Amino acid sequence: LEGGQTACTFASGMAAMTTLLECLPNGARVLFPDDCYSGLRMLFQEYFPERGIVAEVVDMGDIEAIRAACTTPVAMLWIETPSNPLMKISDIASLADIGRAAGATVVADTTFATPLLQRPLALGADVSIMAATKYLSGHSDVMMGTVATTRDAWEPLAERCDAFGMTVS
Repeated sequence: LEGGQTACTFASGMAAMTTLLECLPNGARVLFPDDCYSGLRMLFQEYFPERGIVAEVVDMGDIEAIRAACTTPVAMLWIETPSNPLMKISDIASLADIGRAAGATVVADTTFATPLLQRPLALGADVSIMAATKYLSGHSDVMMGTVATTRDAWEPLAERCDAFGMTVS
């Protein structure tokens, strides 16, 4: 899927996001966009603090702000482009370079663009995620989320997908 080495499908985009984030260790620090899907924001603000996960909001269009935020340890850099709802565009390649240099796993949510218009893995992201329910299916008549990775280090993702019952029907 999307040229990745591994991929998982999920019951929804929200299930894909939640399962991916559940792979983070307790106490991890995550950078996420100032404009993002409300479900992602809710996870970071209401649920993951219980596990000590520190989620910091950053403007993904401000490369220098991202660079500064990555001077302290960061486990994950979450990019959403185009963003939901404001359709902000982020430079995946530049952000991936910064995130990976900092040792972060770089995740790109490409729900709005779909793989037809945007290929995050080819641009340097480690993980490409999308709610296939929206534009990929075309009619919102299919509930599904996908995660594709450039490496097979995300074995815990597949294990959690099955264990949590997040699989596609």
